[in-house]
Amino acid sequence: MAAERRRRTRVPLQISVTVTVGSEDVQVQTWNLSLRGMGCTPDRRFTQGSACRVTCTLGSGSEFGIDGSIVRCSEKEAAVFFDSMDEEAFYHLKRLVQYNTTDPDSIDRELAEPFYQAVEKRPPSVAGLLRRTGPSLALRSSFVTAAYEKYASFLIISRALHLNVFEQPV
Repeated sequence: MAAERRRRTRVPLQISVTVTVGSEDVQVQTWNLSLRGMGCTPDRRFTQGSACRVTCTLGSGSEFGIDGSIVRCSEKEAAVFFDSMDEEAFYHLKRLVQYNTTDPDSIDRELAEPFYQAVEKRPPSVAGLLRRTGPSLALRSSFVTAAYEKYASFLIISRALHLNVFEQPV
């Protein structure tokens, strides 16, 4: 079996979510979930590379949405990469992953690390790809890195506020 290359925690979680592709809403069942994406049941309306929006309804009736793209689609499974989300969606997604992992503190440790390495630290094949594709891909990666660093800062401030208000750690 190939060595696991993922650097982020992925949890097995089966929940029903709505994936909107174009103007069509598709109900799917997740198989696994991470802060960067999800695996789910496939649908004939999914096309690899298509933009989508994943909407998750919580038990309280509130919902949150995440913009993504379908990165894999076969007869057996589909995978969605999360491209962007607001702070509320990130908070709920983080909590879902934390509640379903055996080591919830690992999620906070992962957030302290950048989601993307600098071009120089990537394997030569990826660094070469970034040079060949020009600054747009590199800029997108740095934008996403900055967005996640913002979320990590937000979480640190949230923890400090929670500690001050409730006088107990999160």
